[in-house]
Amino acid sequence: KYSVPDEWAYEKARELFKEPDILSGDAVDLKWTEPDEEGLIAYMVTEKGFG
Repeated sequence: KYSVPDEWAYEKARELFKEPDILSGDAVDLKWTEPDEEGLIAYMVTEKGFG
């Protein structure tokens, strides 16, 4: 489906899958808020074609 460019660093990509950069749970600051339902519906239906 897609052709991989000759200069693509596949070895580096393979290493990222084998040994990913991982953050500890304390290093991530998540803030939970109410979802923007209208914005989500507009995105899914208008931009992504969901019916």
